[in-house]
Amino acid sequence: MLATVLLIAAAGLSWVVAATGADSGHGNSWAVVSGIASGIRFEPRTSVDGVPAERIFQALQDRRGFYWFTTATGLVRYDGYQHVRYLGLPMVRAFPAVEPIPGVLYEDGSGKLWVATDVLTPFDVSIGTFGPPLNLRAGPARPGTDAITAFHDGPGDYFWIGVSSFGPGTQLLPEMSDPVLYRLNPVNGASTPYPIDPKITEGRYVSIRAIEEDGHGRLWLGTSIGLMRFDPTTGSFEYYPHEHRGPRTLS
Repeated sequence: MLATVLLIAAAGLSWVVAATGADSGHGNSWAVVSGIASGIRFEPRTSVDGVPAERIFQALQDRRGFYWFTTATGLVRYDGYQHVRYLGLPMVRAFPAVEPIPGVLYEDGSGKLWVATDVLTPFDVSIGTFGPPLNLRAGPARPGTDAITAFHDGPGDYFWIGVSSFGPGTQLLPEMSDPVLYRLNPVNGASTPYPIDPKITEGRYVSIRAIEEDGHGRLWLGTSIGLMRFDPTTGSFEYYPHEHRGPRTLS
């Protein structure tokens, strides 16, 4: 069986989320395990230790060392001994016939927590409450259609955000994402759209699913059509498509 494992290890604790799928036989796999790692110890944590007993969708360790878990019944903070539950966690409805799931949890550079659904909702850790949500687009929010799929704090004290949009459906939702990168001011909620050059998109829908910053302050975007680089100083995009040949492509 092909296994996907997410490991978070810190402060002597290891958290593992694993999923299994069909046997790949390495034929279509992009990586092969080189061997068995030694010296790794896994220590289980259960409700007896104060960990929430229900399904955990996401685990995040903040800069203070606390663990945060998103569950269907709220946001949970774990300090290594016991957990505290905070109600009102924003949820995402991915499919009309499926139960809502928690939004994605992010920590910004100042240590503040945010929950991303179709909007971005702040969480005040000092008083344990969720604040007013910030909408990236003009007009009403579009739950069930829009979903924030990428978040990056900086450069310029701004959040840079990618949004994916999906059409109506019951299982496989057709993608209809606008090819736009958003810059959000977290202080006043002002949002600035940066449309991707039409010469790059060629009329295609484009969703941004990952954002990373390099040493020059440029943003690298993982998108549904390939890798892009965005320069915040000029507002320009450069496209690196996946092709087998070419000096400026991913091979």
